[in-house]
Amino acid sequence: MEKSPKKILPYWQDTYSVFMAFLCLFLLVIPLYQDFSLGTSLLWLALSCLVNFIVNLIDHNHIHVPTFGYRPLNIGFGLLLTLIRGASERFTFIIHNLNHHRYEGSKEDWFWPGNEGKGLLPLRPFIYAFKTGRRFKKEGKDLFSKMNKEFETIKLAERLILTSFIAFILYTNWAKALVFILVPWVFGNYFIVFTNLIFHKGCDPHSKLGLSKNYTNTLENFLFLNGGYHTIHHLYPRVHWSKLPKMHKLHVEPFINQKYMHNSMVLDSLKVYFNPLRLF
Repeated sequence: MEKSPKKILPYWQDTYSVFMAFLCLFLLVIPLYQDFSLGTSLLWLALSCLVNFIVNLIDHNHIHVPTFGYRPLNIGFGLLLTLIRGASERFTFIIHNLNHHRYEGSKEDWFWPGNEGKGLLPLRPFIYAFKTGRRFKKEGKDLFSKMNKEFETIKLAERLILTSFIAFILYTNWAKALVFILVPWVFGNYFIVFTNLIFHKGCDPHSKLGLSKNYTNTLENFLFLNGGYHTIHHLYPRVHWSKLPKMHKLHVEPFINQKYMHNSMVLDSLKVYFNPLRLF
């Protein structure tokens, strides 16, 4: 019996992923060649930061379920994601798939919510990002060494393409690059780390239905590729993001404690960390 031919995009919903990746590249590069007013610059930068965060979510999905049906296209898309995020796609695979999904918010997880400490609430997300990054370097040496050997070729390609891009943008217009490229890179990479804190803070890493909060806001899940359905993602990390809402309704919603169910991730983050009525 003949096998059905592979599809270039096995899931049509990933047209959104591809579109956002190229939109991100457009938003990063065009300001190098255009002069904007202050108002336009601020709006452009805000949109670029948002899209860069979305691209980090796309990268997260890509390392779980490859976007394309053909390996060369997936490798190429991974390199594009590396370039537009300013960070290695393979590095994300190591810290996320091989550590976070193994320890799921417990102390052994480099993304453990306890990394935030107990200082002023508005400062904790930044302390969390700093301590989490430090744990990558300190505790991941052996794993990085092992994975670097396995992914030696792809890591070399990532390093080459990212270094070349950085050289190009600095040569073209270093001042604009620091604003219109570095700022979205930092924003996107920071907030993908922060989502691990907001999803797993106050949860039970030893309970399959209590290890994460979930956010069901329709607009946010449309923009963020159903990222709010986090418990089902941990239960079935190889399920494509487009299927998460139905899977959530079937396997999570009837059984989960409602304290792990929320509407908006954005509003919950503001309520938890930036509510002027509770600073500690």
